[in-house]
Amino acid sequence: TIEDVVKHVEAAELGLEDEDEEDVGTKDHAIDYNEFMQLFPVRVQRMRELKDRLQGCDDTSKELCKLLEDSTPGIERWMRSMETATLTIQDLASKVVDPRHVDTMTEAAKALRKQFGKLDEGLKAPPGPAELQELVFKFRTGKGKSIKVLGYSSFVQDMSLMDNWPLLISFESKNMKLAMMAGPGSGPESIDKWKLHEAADGAANKIHKLLAKVRLQLDEYTSFAEVMSAPEALMATVNLSGRGLPPRTGADEDEDGDEQEANEDGAGCCGCF
Repeated sequence: TIEDVVKHVEAAELGLEDEDEEDVGTKDHAIDYNEFMQLFPVRVQRMRELKDRLQGCDDTSKELCKLLEDSTPGIERWMRSMETATLTIQDLASKVVDPRHVDTMTEAAKALRKQFGKLDEGLKAPPGPAELQELVFKFRTGKGKSIKVLGYSSFVQDMSLMDNWPLLISFESKNMKLAMMAGPGSGPESIDKWKLHEAADGAANKIHKLLAKVRLQLDEYTSFAEVMSAPEALMATVNLSGRGLPPRTGADEDEDGDEQEANEDGAGCCGCF
């Protein structure tokens, strides 16, 4: 009946009014395009699911950006600390084999051992949300093998577990200790300076490659965060076109189309001459 049709139209207008609170005057018993679409429950359900999915993606993007933003300062400090220790090791290793610094070779070797300790501490405690005890437990139980995706706030610790950072310079550390006790006594004659230099150079090269890998991952996630925090602008609403529809009763034919056809015919005639 006509009463049922009116109630259905009112329900469609009410649903549209609930979705767009800023729209005023929707209950006018006149169906426009948006209200007409409300008359199809399947489409309404799909559009609602798409909006929920879009909102979920937006919330996830903001969460990931927040995680990366909070963890970036700690990662930058850790990288600077590791880089400083690595450059110091290279400088001390050069002094150990330099004949001009024979008098200070023992002090340089001891300082080199101290810098190795800083590197070892940094490799065992990389920045991230996990505490040191939890990280040690994951390393001992081999949890790094099960990591498939690097987290936005935990990617440094994930890389540590996957690549066994705590054991990265263990070979160089062992060679350094052997080089420090290569000869009798406790002076410069007890140090194998070339073996010590080789151990320091090997450790420095490993740390440089490790930091380059971490920097690359940080830059990649930073670029992702920039894209997610600044989504593309929405496309303009496409207006419905009546082109190609038959004219209404009493309406004139498309004069523009007739004029265009006439111009084309005229151009063809002129072309014959």
